[in-house]
Amino acid sequence: MSETNPANRPQGPEKGSLPYLQARNRTRRMNLLLILAFTVINVALIFTDANSYFLFSALLPYWLFGFGYLQGVTVLMVAGGAILLVYLVIFLLWDKHPVFPIAALVLFVLDCGFLVWLCLGEPISHYIVDIVFHVAMLYYLINGVTTAFALRKKQKEEAALERVNQGPEL
Repeated sequence: MSETNPANRPQGPEKGSLPYLQARNRTRRMNLLLILAFTVINVALIFTDANSYFLFSALLPYWLFGFGYLQGVTVLMVAGGAILLVYLVIFLLWDKHPVFPIAALVLFVLDCGFLVWLCLGEPISHYIVDIVFHVAMLYYLINGVTTAFALRKKQKEEAALERVNQGPEL
């Protein structure tokens, strides 16, 4: 008896397979790129004196640039730029080792800590959308760490299986 997929079952890669883990890892990596891109756009908006910003971004570098620009403190702007550069390096090296998704998570946890600090003494309603975004991104980054480790493990398993299947050379 042959197995058929029901019509309502998705036709994507099987959960836990190498293509499935690679797709999830790619999605988590792209989330980090979106954060970086929107943060860079927000920084550019600071220099144009715009009164708005994109929510899907990191707050700490944005505030460092903003405060540094408004107060004329170059060191703060350099610190904001350094954080953005670290995000870029993490994005570029994401697939190399699971330590890079961990670094992205740690950096974003620091950003969440900054958000908590901003909320102190303010009505939480002013930051509710930022909080929801940060919680969602924390979920994706935590999931990105677990996916990176699962992908690395799966790649090692498949490489070992490939060596076994090749057998000794004659």
